[in-house]
Amino acid sequence: MVQQSTARYRFHKRFRVSADEAYGWLTDFQANDLELMGGEGRREVRRLTPDVYLLVDHVRRGGKEVLKEKLVHLYPEDRAWISTYVGGPTNRSQFLYQVEPAGRNRSRFTFTGLQMEQGRRALKGVPLARYARRLRDEDSATWTRLTWTLHRELARSRRAKRR
Repeated sequence: MVQQSTARYRFHKRFRVSADEAYGWLTDFQANDLELMGGEGRREVRRLTPDVYLLVDHVRRGGKEVLKEKLVHLYPEDRAWISTYVGGPTNRSQFLYQVEPAGRNRSRFTFTGLQMEQGRRALKGVPLARYARRLRDEDSATWTRLTWTLHRELARSRRAKRR
């Protein structure tokens, strides 16, 4: 049997927009999403049903193209979505995203990661804990960039509506 490990981690972000605005913007999947996250590559967005998407990311890592396929289930009533990797190096990893109201035109974002590693990449004990912290820090930095972009784009949209 192939050795496996699971790195679990969580972080939060604060948004200066309503929970509904943030959820709408974050789940409006587009081909340029990887660029907004500070990465290189391209994304294919396939809407399978009104609340299920298949996202196929072609990313550059170490000079090679890596294919990542994610099945994304939306839960609009909870302002949440779950992304499950269905292919690629972290197959079966899951990520839970949720946006909650935190006052007028404010919201709180929670990211929960469960990254599966298999074979030689499987870790245990202290190395696994270190790896989970590194993943948390990397993903948190990506979401900090997305937070700035979300604020900028929604502020632009509001200004345009006032005109």
